[in-house]
Amino acid sequence: MLFEEAWWRRRYSIAIDANRAVKREIREVGDKPDVLPAAEVMLHLIRAGVLDIATADRIKEDYELHHRFKIKADSFRLLL
Repeated sequence: MLFEEAWWRRRYSIAIDANRAVKREIREVGDKPDVLPAAEVMLHLIRAGVLDIATADRIKEDYELHHRFKIKADSFRLLL
């Protein structure tokens, strides 16, 4: 329901790091979505107490290995 409401207002957020996908979305929808990089999502989860730093770092390592995900810091601890 929330997605549908946001869609009709054409204001929605997406969590993505792929610039090409964001540009395609702008072309198709005609409005720039609020883009939240994946690293920011992880930081929000850490700050909210949903993830601890060690778990977030393990997820980051898995993403780097399997999904071409990169952040400049070795650990989310350095980004807090």
